[in-house]
Amino acid sequence: MPGNKVITNTYDATGKKVTVTKTDNGSFISKQQYLDGVEYQETVSGTRTLEAIYHAEGRLFNNAGTLRHEFAIK
Repeated sequence: MPGNKVITNTYDATGKKVTVTKTDNGSFISKQQYLDGVEYQETVSGTRTLEAIYHAEGRLFNNAGTLRHEFAIK
């Protein structure tokens, strides 16, 4: 039987996304946390890694342990 996968989004009072939690049959899989332009991921093992830092010109993102720059042309 396929698992019961659930994605739960949490928002603050202003409507800004704070967390995205993923579970499978009630078991924790991962959690994305967003805090003032910084995104973290927490996994089952309890490790918390930096995923991205967003800024006016684009973002820095984690690419296999190395932070890379990505710029948006407007």
